[in-house]
Amino acid sequence: MDLMDMYVEKWRKDYPSNMTQTTMFREWVPKEPVDFTNAYQSIGFDQIFTSDKVCLKMMGSYNSNMLYRDSLGECKIPIYSDDEFTVQHPMGAPGIHLGDKHGSKASHLMIVRHTEDGPITFNEMLPSSKEETEDLKKRLDVLDIVVQKIKDNVLIKECGVKVLKRAQRGWAKDGEPDEPLGELETMTIRDYMVNVITKMPEEIRSGRPGYVLEDTSGENVSNDPVAIRSLIDTLYDGENMKTFKAIQPPSENSQFLSHLHCFQLPDGVVPECMLNTYYDCDIIYQNKKISE
Repeated sequence: MDLMDMYVEKWRKDYPSNMTQTTMFREWVPKEPVDFTNAYQSIGFDQIFTSDKVCLKMMGSYNSNMLYRDSLGECKIPIYSDDEFTVQHPMGAPGIHLGDKHGSKASHLMIVRHTEDGPITFNEMLPSSKEETEDLKKRLDVLDIVVQKIKDNVLIKECGVKVLKRAQRGWAKDGEPDEPLGELETMTIRDYMVNVITKMPEEIRSGRPGYVLEDTSGENVSNDPVAIRSLIDTLYDGENMKTFKAIQPPSENSQFLSHLHCFQLPDGVVPECMLNTYYDCDIIYQNKKISE
């Protein structure tokens, strides 16, 4: 709450009282892959998003608005989608902040809004309007739904259009023949997760942000279907696994679109290395309701 209050003061100091995150986002964040330096400085975000991971200029197809651009189209590894939100398994090094040799990295999920209307936020540590707070609750609820679907190992037809499309097309580029990830009618969400990771083209796996999935020994198992399935089964079948939904504060963020993270943790224990860089979104939501 202290940190959230600090961001409230920063926001009130720099922006008009009626300037919501949604208003700011829709006005300033481009849908095109362009240099964001001038806008970032013009709106004063150099005082809020202070991480050295922020990338404003275009580095190939990447900068700190890449997640937003992906949200409007096809993300790499969708796990669930509905009319408003996409839940995806992140690219890069999933679960990297859990620490070396942590066994929960394969459970890393992120949820983002994918519509061009409705509430949209930069970060939940920043002040929210009533509509933005309600939207946070919706995203938290969707994450619970998705976790249960993976626990139940449902068919992918229950996981939304984006998952079905990725399973049907595989990693084929536009204009190339489709290469399905498996038998679409019988594929379960866990089958899909294994296939979409292990069949990822090498140019994507080794590009930016790339993809590396580590097991409990710190080995990269992103090409090993047996190892990945074992990790997934352990995480979603284990009775002691608890869901942790969190967000990094603006001082840690590399992307400007709000993206809630979700992990399955043994007994719900958050690693010490994450305590100052990931904040529990259920507590953030409670704090926002108290402050209304």
